[in-house]
Amino acid sequence: MSIGNNIKKLREKYGLSQKQIADIAGVSDKAVSTWENNLKEPRMGAVQKIADHFNLQKSNLIEENGLDISFSIDVTPVTDIVQLPIVATIRAGYNGQAIEERLGMEPAYGISNPQECVWFKVKGDSMSPDIKNGDFALVRQQPEVENGDLAVVIYDGELGTIKKFQHHGNAVSLVPINPAYETKVIVGEDLRQLIVYGKVIEIKRKF
Repeated sequence: MSIGNNIKKLREKYGLSQKQIADIAGVSDKAVSTWENNLKEPRMGAVQKIADHFNLQKSNLIEENGLDISFSIDVTPVTDIVQLPIVATIRAGYNGQAIEERLGMEPAYGISNPQECVWFKVKGDSMSPDIKNGDFALVRQQPEVENGDLAVVIYDGELGTIKKFQHHGNAVSLVPINPAYETKVIVGEDLRQLIVYGKVIEIKRKF
């Protein structure tokens, strides 16, 4: 059985459209059609996204007998699809409240608290190669995050940006992944200029 057949079997099990699987994998619905018709095989990155979404191992989709369609394996059910706003830029507003510029809507899956979430369109390459310019980050809006979380933050009047958030003592470090960028350390009174917009809970890339 091909990867495409496994993906089709999984899709039909949950009554999803090719467009919905495409959104999960970060590809076009035409691409999903080519997989299911065995015209092309998906890239492993797309296969991994589908596997992660359904709480599967990648091998469940790659191997011939990886998906026993009796589904004795533990598969996390897909919940309702919601359309969430895409935020282009985030700025600090009056009294620190974030002012957003919005671009439209994008679907999200398995969100129990959609009223708290937005898509954030990534600008710049400070988190490359893990997160690239133009990627979409699903962000749950919350004023505090845990040590080591990826967060969208606003500091000293700059636009919102994604960084790894590290808290140590009376200081916070905003850590990039790209080694070409320096870690920003914020200490003491300067922490008043730091606003945590929310926690990054998913990254989506479209090709």
